[in-house]
Amino acid sequence: LSPRKMTATPPKNLHVVDQGHDFLTIAWISAGDPPPLFHVQSRRVNRLEWSTDLTAVPEFTKQDVEAGQQYEFRVGAQTDLHSPPTYSAVSTFRASYHVPLCPSPPSIMNVGLTTVTLTFPKNAARRYECAYRAVAQENWALQLIDTDEFTLENLEAGQLHELKARYETHHHIWGTFGPTVPFTTLHDRPDQISKFWCVSQGSDFVHVGWEAPLANGRALSKYELECCSKPGPHWYEETVQMPPSTTRYVMTGLTPTQAYFLRCRAVNEVGCGEWSQALDLLTEPSVPGQPMSLVCVKAETHSLHLRWQPPQDIISPIHKHLLQYRQADHSAWTSADALDPTYCLTALQPATTYQVRVYCQNTEGHFSPFSTHASFTTLSTRPNTPAAPLITQLSSRECTVTWTPPFDHHAEITQYHLQSRPLQVDEWEDDWSEGTTLMKRGLLPNSTYLAIVRARNVHGWGPFSERTVFQTQIDIPETPLPPELITATSSSLQMLLRQPPTNGSPVAWYRVSVLINGEWAEETWDALATMPVHQHPIAVHYTRFHLPSGVEYQVRFACKNEVGSSDWSPIVTFSTLCEVPDVVTGIETVPINPTTLQLHWPIPPCNGHPIHKYEVEVRHSTHTRCLTRPSADWLLEGLMPNTKHTLRVRAYNPMGWGEWSNVVCCTLPPS
Repeated sequence: LSPRKMTATPPKNLHVVDQGHDFLTIAWISAGDPPPLFHVQSRRVNRLEWSTDLTAVPEFTKQDVEAGQQYEFRVGAQTDLHSPPTYSAVSTFRASYHVPLCPSPPSIMNVGLTTVTLTFPKNAARRYECAYRAVAQENWALQLIDTDEFTLENLEAGQLHELKARYETHHHIWGTFGPTVPFTTLHDRPDQISKFWCVSQGSDFVHVGWEAPLANGRALSKYELECCSKPGPHWYEETVQMPPSTTRYVMTGLTPTQAYFLRCRAVNEVGCGEWSQALDLLTEPSVPGQPMSLVCVKAETHSLHLRWQPPQDIISPIHKHLLQYRQADHSAWTSADALDPTYCLTALQPATTYQVRVYCQNTEGHFSPFSTHASFTTLSTRPNTPAAPLITQLSSRECTVTWTPPFDHHAEITQYHLQSRPLQVDEWEDDWSEGTTLMKRGLLPNSTYLAIVRARNVHGWGPFSERTVFQTQIDIPETPLPPELITATSSSLQMLLRQPPTNGSPVAWYRVSVLINGEWAEETWDALATMPVHQHPIAVHYTRFHLPSGVEYQVRFACKNEVGSSDWSPIVTFSTLCEVPDVVTGIETVPINPTTLQLHWPIPPCNGHPIHKYEVEVRHSTHTRCLTRPSADWLLEGLMPNTKHTLRVRAYNPMGWGEWSNVVCCTLPPS
């Protein structure tokens, strides 16, 4: 049995992947599985014989092809050696043409100021492309040329240039540029200034401008400008030379309403260019210049005093000055005339900004331009009268005063002035505030007060408001004066208590406090119990009895009304009078032996002065003796044994001897 033959799928989509003037590389898409063996057949178009090459990959390069020629390709796929290949359709591809080699550089036949004539060598070129530039430039200019001889124009005069060329074959293939060829254009005088015009003109000046001409290879050294009123064969009425960097000039000192002719030319080191076409100009009529330095000499509430500087370039005398003004937020102007460069605007609004401008007219009737607008502001007026102040949080000694700010006429209020006084007092008390609220302190209780207020801004004080009348509340009595001593005895103190101001409510109680043995002993009594209010005295007497003599006492007192008690008065010190010591009591006797007796007694009150000594009187039968010692403990010696003795004692201070004590009897034991 013979093996079964398998037919391969023909390749498809033959295409060129690379090419040159001597090779073609083609590729295709294979649909076979496993990968087949490819038979590549090729031939030049119009040839009969195919050449066959084998390859295992879907790509093939045909070498040694002829540049620009067409070749036919077909590819067959073969699955095994026993099966014939299955060929694709025939595809035709062209090899690349030869890239032209660098041509010989063109010959430079003629060089001018801005032109150069080129001659190209005879060859198979279809056309030429020339690249050229001045050496100082970076970019090349390109020119397509269809003839063997050509003139490049619009070059820079007097500059070193360079050019290079390439050619295109009849197959539309451009070659590479050849070597560069240097050449230098010729030098010459500058071209004629073609654009010369008048920028502006006035009564005594002409401002002209021009466009710089070609310098033709040499840098411009200057411009020359000629001006005359009657041109003749030679213009030399006025010639001005200017640096080459300028293309503007102002010709001054001309006569108003006069015809002038001006022309300009450029100059380089080669020579002078041609004069430009002459300008025929007529100066303006004489017009006053612009007034300057408009200032406000003095601003007031309803007026502005203005002054300005007249024009300096006066050809015709100034006939009059004119002034226009308006409020800054208005559009309409108000006009006024002035013979001198001063004017006072009146009937203006206070605290308002006005815009002002001035101009003038000469005797020929021509008006100057307006001056620069200036803005001035009228002064503000003093503040209006505030409303009467309001009194709140009123107590017996303070209150809060408030008021509404008055209209300030657009000048901020900086301070308020409050005046107040009791109704029965003529002098006002001043207080100052930056706000509309003030705490008034130090008022008198139960008193009628008057209050007024005014405001101040940068222009001064406004008028005072209407008066406000208010009444303070009642309060506790004022702090009384200290008690006054009327009479002092050894056992009592009589004092005078003066009633303080009661602050609207009568005193109902008196309180007296005496410091005794380190503690305050207070006594209170009703001041109204015995006397009606309208008969109440301004002072009362107070007596304190049963006091020890010769003792200092600290005393104070206070008053009380329906609101409350006053503070305590200042403390004063009073003393009861001093006396001789009190009688000695409580004498104790203790026999020690038949001739000795011990005595002891408590120290009696000294009544203001310390006890200096004691005196003891001893009696038995008809014999009496007195002994003096400083202490209250005695030891009596040398007595009679088994005898009855009687004794008595008295004390002594600087006031004298006190009374004798009661007699004490004592009998000593026998020996």
